[in-house]
Amino acid sequence: LSCGDTQYLFDRPPLEIDVTLRAGTEITVINNHFASKSSIDACRVQQANAVRTEAESLTAAGKKVLAVGDWNAFEDEPALVEAQQGGTLTDLFTEAPEQNRYSFEYQGHLQTIDHELVNADMHGIVAGFEYAHINNDYAEDSSQGLHVSDHDPSVVTIDAAPVVTPAPGITTTTPVFPAQAVGTISASQTVTVTNSGTLPLHVSSVRVVDGDDISADDFLIAADQCSGQAIGVGASCAVRVRFAPGREATTSTAQLLIASDASGVNAAALTGTSTGLPAGPKGDTGATGAAGATGAAGATGATGAKGDTGAAGAAGATGAKGDTGATGATGVTGPQGVAGAKGATGATGATGPQGPAGAKGATGATGPQGPAGGITIILSLGGKSSITGFSALRLKVGNPTAKAVKHVRVKVLLPKALRAKGDASTHVAQIRAGGSANATIPVRVNSHAHGTFHVKVKVTAGGQTTTKTETLRV
Repeated sequence: LSCGDTQYLFDRPPLEIDVTLRAGTEITVINNHFASKSSIDACRVQQANAVRTEAESLTAAGKKVLAVGDWNAFEDEPALVEAQQGGTLTDLFTEAPEQNRYSFEYQGHLQTIDHELVNADMHGIVAGFEYAHINNDYAEDSSQGLHVSDHDPSVVTIDAAPVVTPAPGITTTTPVFPAQAVGTISASQTVTVTNSGTLPLHVSSVRVVDGDDISADDFLIAADQCSGQAIGVGASCAVRVRFAPGREATTSTAQLLIASDASGVNAAALTGTSTGLPAGPKGDTGATGAAGATGAAGATGATGAKGDTGAAGAAGATGAKGDTGATGATGVTGPQGVAGAKGATGATGATGPQGPAGAKGATGATGPQGPAGGITIILSLGGKSSITGFSALRLKVGNPTAKAVKHVRVKVLLPKALRAKGDASTHVAQIRAGGSANATIPVRVNSHAHGTFHVKVKVTAGGQTTTKTETLRV
């Protein structure tokens, strides 16, 4: 969206400045001059959205935000409503005295188009708000600075110097204990107590406290230079603490509580972790002891396993030849021998009788379709591309067959949109074989018909009807 005399959203971009007041308070001011009242509301609404988005970002960063200037919008118009969406910014308009709420005069009417919006942190230090009527309430007098502008400036009073009540304060350091073996005591660590306030600090006592009723026993106060002392502003005292764990592999947590006239609970955190006792070095090997007395005889052992078989003995001498034995019985028949080689091929035998007929083969694919016969139609407008009023449709009817056709009826079907009076038809007595005949049909077209139309022609001859559609421009 472009507003004003440029292609951009702002023709007078907002200006942002960080200001540090004398008391050290820091604020961020966004100065605005929105699109004039002659522009559409949408321009000022989009500009307000951009300013609100920036204010939300600054608020998230912890800034005190004051968005000021000529918004060219009344307090209840869309731009101011959009700027306060989400609650980040609040218009100070209602905080001005009721009779004081105007900043501009137009044709005798007092209006408010200059506004101051603040976020919550900024609102907390606003002590007052009003419009200074040095322009609208006076005739022009530049020497006195009166009526030198058509807008009255707005005045925000800021209480930037908070009241500080003198009082003492405490800051402490935190000791760090290394891991300590159970049952041993560490070297002392120092807790430094500093008076960070504006009055002397009186320390009455220091002691170790815990939250588990046991850890406090693991910390010992070795020296206390703070109890009963008055510590000057900015001065310090010290308390030394030792870690003496009584539990192995345990982290002990406690606090060194400093009782004083400073406000609040003031303590330093104490933390230490214990380990097991370390093992000592290995001792020297002792002397060899004297030999002991001989023991009694042991019981008989169990029978051993069977030994391996011995090697075979040598062969004996050959004995004398015995008598010849009786003839043995006939042996069984041996197995059949292998087959001999294949013999030569014999002479060809006589031709056998004819076998039965085979099954019928599948039907072949259908051949391509032959050329079509019948009547042909050619529609002509008598050399014209269009018709108006009363005209004639000229048709040529062809007979491509091998014999003459008689009693040919030609009918033209006219569309309703053509607004012609009825359908037109004619007759042709005979068309010779391979010849053609002309047919002329008068057509009266309504004077309101206009455009392109589709005309359907039907020719009937010898029981056959041929239809063709032609395009006609009227």
